[in-house]
Amino acid sequence: MPITGGPTRPNGDSAGGRAGASLLFPGPVPEQPGTLDGEWLVDLRLDQLISQVTGGRESYQLAQPFRIRLRTPEEVRYRQEVCRDLELPAVADAWRNFSQQLAETRACLGRADRMRHKWERSLWHLDAVVEYVRAVEELVAALEVAGFSSAALAAARDYLRGYQASSEFSDLAREGREVRGELGALRYSVKVTGNRVAVGRFLGEADLGEEVTDAFRRFQQIAVAGREFDVSRPEFLDPVELRILDRVARLFPEPFSRLERFCLRAPQFRDAVVMELDREAQFYLSYLDFLAPVRGAGLSVCYPEVVEVGEPVGADSTYELVLARKLVALGQGVVVNDFRLTGAERILVVSGPNQGGKTTFAITVGQVFHLGALGLPVAGSQARISVCDAVLTHFGRTEDLGERQGRLEADLAALAKILSGATDRSVVILNETFGSASLQDARSLGRRVLERLVAIGVRGVYVTFIDELASMGPAMVSMVSMVDPEDPAERTFRVERRPPDGLAYALAIARKYRLTHDQLRERLGR
Repeated sequence: MPITGGPTRPNGDSAGGRAGASLLFPGPVPEQPGTLDGEWLVDLRLDQLISQVTGGRESYQLAQPFRIRLRTPEEVRYRQEVCRDLELPAVADAWRNFSQQLAETRACLGRADRMRHKWERSLWHLDAVVEYVRAVEELVAALEVAGFSSAALAAARDYLRGYQASSEFSDLAREGREVRGELGALRYSVKVTGNRVAVGRFLGEADLGEEVTDAFRRFQQIAVAGREFDVSRPEFLDPVELRILDRVARLFPEPFSRLERFCLRAPQFRDAVVMELDREAQFYLSYLDFLAPVRGAGLSVCYPEVVEVGEPVGADSTYELVLARKLVALGQGVVVNDFRLTGAERILVVSGPNQGGKTTFAITVGQVFHLGALGLPVAGSQARISVCDAVLTHFGRTEDLGERQGRLEADLAALAKILSGATDRSVVILNETFGSASLQDARSLGRRVLERLVAIGVRGVYVTFIDELASMGPAMVSMVSMVDPEDPAERTFRVERRPPDGLAYALAIARKYRLTHDQLRERLGR
């Protein structure tokens, strides 16, 4: 069941309390559009981020909610409160334990589905029911004492309380335990004579296992530290064990008959809302797990303040999350940057030397807005965002000779689509869009695109090699990727708010390699 779908109760009725029990939405679960795919996911490295976040949790179907942004500040704050609560150890442990138990429930049901033997299938189904009941009961008990403040978790706790008290759940729990208890109390004997196995009622015969243990106990000279061994039941019984199980069922027909009736009455025993709450909790927990390495390396993570469209936005000490995780894993440092748009400012125009961090900076800005609009923590010591309706991107790529369109024509077509779909709530990230055009064409086209973006009212980033575009007016903010003042060929990957000075970079590099006009004249002896 998709995490954004409208879940139903096992009887087919709509889950009446669903809206108040959702960890993702403060009201009725909205009808969502299809999964939002597109180049923007790749451009902002969100495809890699989603893959890393959801890896190992594929059964939860978490990819879709990471693609769909919320619509209002209230929805964002609702999720932020849940995520903050799930950072509390007692709350996180309660939900993680719950998820592990439900995973075991699913595993037992999967084994039951694979079984051909009637009683083997029924016993695995019974194990699934007992594990599910224990999961719900332990979660309710844990939430009663865990300190949390979000309305979503309080509603989830109340729903689980009511569900636990319902006759549906109470009957399931009681009968499941009774059947398990009756089967667990059965005593029988197995006698092996050559290749013959006889199964009979236990009549007080001596336990040979205990006799062997007693016989060898006298040889124990020192105390041996206790060890834990995996003595869990194997998934499949061998043919001899299955024959023994059949004989036991014949010896004790009533408990096994009750097991059969129980499994027939409870084929689909899991409550849809309970299972959906598990999925929704995993949405937050998986992302918090993803953030753990960068936090452990001392990098800041924050919950952005959500403001109305047109108010100042920005972030301090922010960084690109996918790259940061990679650098942290390699034991390398991560460069952080700031950005801010206030008043009439709309577009961050980023210039500077190649390989200086301009693209990574543009990606970072897009990630802050997208992840912030999911109600999740973002990279940075503090941040302010408005809820965007879309993050639209176009990143310049090398020309494919197999394509019928030239690169410039493809750029113009992509930009026309962006400009026709953008609103004053959109964030637009454009990276080296006109790299294939002549300088004059790139300057003219870039100016027209920026003028149109400002007229629409979007916020965004424009990475360019044309410095003068940063001076078009008060809507433009010049950001420059920096180099080491002592060695202009050495990039610092810092992107700072300052007037463009690309010519100064070029002159410094020329001077370093003795290629200035005067140096060349001196070297040529003129």
